[in-house]
This record gives sequence, C-alpha cells and structure tokens, in this order.
Amino acid sequence: MALPIRQAANVVSIWLQELAEPLEIYTDSSYDTQLFAELLAEAAVRPRNLGSSTVFVLSDAGAIAQENAFAAGLRRHHALDDAKALLAGWKVCGQS
Repeated sequence: MALPIRQAANVVSIWLQELAEPLEIYTDSSYDTQLFAELLAEAAVRPRNLGSSTVFVLSDAGAIAQENAFAAGLRRHHALDDAKALLAGWKVCGQS
C-alpha cells in the first residue's frame, strides 16, 4: 500500500531516529540524493542523528567497482544486490 508523501516522510524520519547513532547516508546517484532530500523535507521533524552533509555520491573509481559487482552477478534494481554493489563502491572510495 502506498502512503501519502508526508506520511511516508514521517515514517522514514522516525525510523532513522530510532537507529540512535549518528548516520551517514550513501547513494550512488545524484537523483537518489535529490529524492531523499525531498522526502526528508516533507517530514514534520528531521532526524536528529542525521547530519547536514551525510549524502555521498560515489567517485569514478567507486562507480567502476559498483559496475564490476553487477557484472559479477549482482542483480541491478534488486534492493539487497544494489546495497551490496554500493558497498563495493564505497569500500573503493576509502570508506571501509
């Protein structure tokens, strides 16, 4: 069931706050970055544990590592495989 945007934003915001520790959000696409920012802008309260500059887009080397992970068999647009590929790119960027 789809939620209205404000309700979805509040659910995501509350979930992020429940994670307690300081959060960094990583994305492999500037479009994802924009959508995430737009979603949080609709939330009644911004998560306190989310810094103002926590969104990261992969470098060229990270993007290549991500593509290599997909070429090795990960399924594109499958949430878990997308996360694994993003992690591969993140590690190349020195974020391990």
